[in-house]
Amino acid sequence: EHERNNNNIGRGTVNITYKEPDLYVEAITLSNPTPKSGETLTVTWTVVNQGTRETRTGVWFDGLYLSNDDALDASDYPLVDQGTELERGLRVRLSGYHQTNPDGTVRYLLPGERYTQSATFTLPENIGGRYRLIVKADTETPRDLDKFSNIKNSIRDGLPTISPQHYFNHVPEFKDEGNNIRSIAFPVTYVAPPDLRVTQVSAPTRGIAGQQFEISYQVSNFG
Repeated sequence: EHERNNNNIGRGTVNITYKEPDLYVEAITLSNPTPKSGETLTVTWTVVNQGTRETRTGVWFDGLYLSNDDALDASDYPLVDQGTELERGLRVRLSGYHQTNPDGTVRYLLPGERYTQSATFTLPENIGGRYRLIVKADTETPRDLDKFSNIKNSIRDGLPTISPQHYFNHVPEFKDEGNNIRSIAFPVTYVAPPDLRVTQVSAPTRGIAGQQFEISYQVSNFG
């Protein structure tokens, strides 16, 4: 085309409508809103897709965490301790939305649809205070599996912590990733752990080598 190649480009207007899923935790309920340390209870939560597009996946994880505040950080405690081997190992809960279409393909969570899931777990012993219960839909924060991590749990020493793993984020929400989380007040009453003490011992004042003798004792729980 030599000198006439300046007319090879055409321009026009393209209107692009933003359409993506948006998971939002609508509600959280507790089987006991004022539990005691070491108690087993059940949490139920409802998640709605308030976006404008289906999730494009049928499997993701939801997380439940015990925290001192509303912000999820690495020192918080992952509450899930029951379920499948995968759930117990990662201490997260499968979302519970596992449906298929008539042809066997995965059915996605459509805009306006919701699901309800629950988890039963046992609170740690030897804790108490005014905590926050955090539920995060499509969480990317399972239990920290790094044995050499120096992060300490803020609830109590010796408890597992959490660590973000971005490959866990299964539902692409883009600008709406930040509202997947909800927290509620979660006061836990401290219950003293068992405190066994030997309070009485009875034994002979003398014995003979090689022969049996009887000893009795009493143990009391001062916890």
